[in-house]
Amino acid sequence: MEIPTAGILVQDKLDETAKEKVLAFIHSISNDVSANSFRVNGCLLGYELGPGYPEEMEEYSGSSTFIGWTPKDIIGLRVVSNDDKDHAVLDEVTAGIADAVNGIITFCHTLKTHLAANEPVGQAAIAC
Repeated sequence: MEIPTAGILVQDKLDETAKEKVLAFIHSISNDVSANSFRVNGCLLGYELGPGYPEEMEEYSGSSTFIGWTPKDIIGLRVVSNDDKDHAVLDEVTAGIADAVNGIITFCHTLKTHLAANEPVGQAAIAC
């Protein structure tokens, strides 16, 4: 079984202010936060502040064609289970964090895989 994941691309490297915004949002929706995981409505989620593997940011190098800038960093989210409730919670948490850091959401795939050349993308666009 695959674990549902999402990423939030950001224009600049995550500095302490951006990280604090992410953590403040997580703490605002969960009273069960530890290390890199937290619970929302009974769903266990995990997060990473920065790429999950060394080549991850390279996968988004061509996305400036679609979003107008080249992502410099990413916030990764995952939910441990795979039912409708977990997907809904992951979606809501991802949207909230993206709003807090002015990021672009990507669900498991690079943007260029899903968009035609020169297709405009809004600031809160979702590629899935």
